[in-house]
Amino acid sequence: MEELKKFEITSYLVEELENRLLRAFNREAAEYDFRDFLKPPFDPLDLERRIQGDILDMFIKYIYVRSKPLSSVEINNWLTISLNQFKTHSPDKRKEFLREAYLDYASYGNYKTRSKKEYYSNEESFFELIFDSYNRNFYLFEQATEQAKTNFNQGYLGTIQSISSQNSQQKKKLKTNLTVSELAYLFKVLNAEKIISSRYNSDIYSFISDNFSSKQQEDISTKSIKNHFEDPDPAAITFWQGKFANLKEMAKKDKEK
Repeated sequence: MEELKKFEITSYLVEELENRLLRAFNREAAEYDFRDFLKPPFDPLDLERRIQGDILDMFIKYIYVRSKPLSSVEINNWLTISLNQFKTHSPDKRKEFLREAYLDYASYGNYKTRSKKEYYSNEESFFELIFDSYNRNFYLFEQATEQAKTNFNQGYLGTIQSISSQNSQQKKKLKTNLTVSELAYLFKVLNAEKIISSRYNSDIYSFISDNFSSKQQEDISTKSIKNHFEDPDPAAITFWQGKFANLKEMAKKDKEK
């Protein structure tokens, strides 16, 4: 918290979010050799976890800390303009700006033994992963800002804990009677049949983890889903063979009605 208080504030919330994103992932980038950026130990799911976890938490804390020294009029103006930025500074409108800022940020002192051409080629690929994850999760930051504005309008901006709690409660998972391996195989065949479409399999893992619970547990890790997706359990395949046969018969009967 003390670190936040010392941070010089010169921007509205989406600009602040962009700056934090660039700083966070350029520190992350320094740990990898981008000639092999998709190989272990790098995991694209780390980007999702960082944005939904550390970066979102810090963003919520920043709202609380930034508002403390302001008057009511200043808070209202700051939150109103910041909410408008979620429209004017949406990821689709800021992609080129963010790409240039990221490459400039990342290039400082990091060419080392690589050529400039090779460096930018690999960094471009990594930027696309970061941007896709940021674009998918942008709404979480808008929801946190909207909640802060609601709390302010009700006469109390709220604590970090209350904003975080209300933000997290907005996501309700669908309960299933499936095991993790059965869920993973279902989405694997949906993807194979092009019923669903995703640029990266990691998007599918995150979607399952965010929106479904298995019959054994409320929260499913993306790592577990990834393992079962890539290496299906024979029991799960057998399970779905039976279910698909049942569905085929059900569709046949419905068609005959």
